[in-house]
Amino acid sequence: MNLLNLVLGPAADAYKAYQARKAQANQLDQALHVKKLDAMAAADTAEIALSIAQVNSAGWKDEWFTFVFSIPLIAAFIPKAVPYIAAGFAVLDTMPVWYKVYLGSAVAAAFGLHTVNKAWQWWHS
Repeated sequence: MNLLNLVLGPAADAYKAYQARKAQANQLDQALHVKKLDAMAAADTAEIALSIAQVNSAGWKDEWFTFVFSIPLIAAFIPKAVPYIAAGFAVLDTMPVWYKVYLGSAVAAAFGLHTVNKAWQWWHS
């Protein structure tokens, strides 16, 4: 029996050490997974808080832009107004890029950048 322990003892010890390292690696993987889930939850919470803050601070700007953007939509159903709408959009198309960027920034600020981002992604998908 002593001879058997002498021969198999180191192999058993090596196997036990391997099992311990494997268990430790699994614990580290599990801890890393939990940490990633916590980070994702914190990011979601921050995004929700930002959206709520944007909605609460929007004031009249989003209603005003909604009204302004609705005018061409409604007027498109009035045949006499259609040439004026087309001419207006043709003129807007000639505006400088900086003006379009500022206008887009104002709209993004009024509706919330997150909402505008989602609309942009939807439009380009």
